[in-house]
Amino acid sequence: MNPVPKTPLAAITRIAAIAIACMAPASRPALATSVAGLAPAHRPAAPIIKEFPRPDAWRVQALRGIDKPYPESVLRVLDHQGNWYTPLDHPGMADPYDLRGMRAVRKPPR
Repeated sequence: MNPVPKTPLAAITRIAAIAIACMAPASRPALATSVAGLAPAHRPAAPIIKEFPRPDAWRVQALRGIDKPYPESVLRVLDHQGNWYTPLDHPGMADPYDLRGMRAVRKPPR
């Protein structure tokens, strides 16, 4: 039998501990699932990208908001980009955080 808490802080602490214990999900073993078979590093049926075409529009979008002359490091990254998703060549947050102007509305030429 537990003694009655002598201070309000002890009572609150005990109530909080009981509440947390009641809210916690019952622990149970995780279900064993297979993501990529028995050897996840070897995926024979996975698609293989052999070539990544870089259309001019892709390069223009990737360099949008960067002043000329383009830094050599940026050009090197684009040359070796491959078909990976990179958040740097997609619009991110809106103003005032849109430093490269990717979310800015383009005005039609006159």
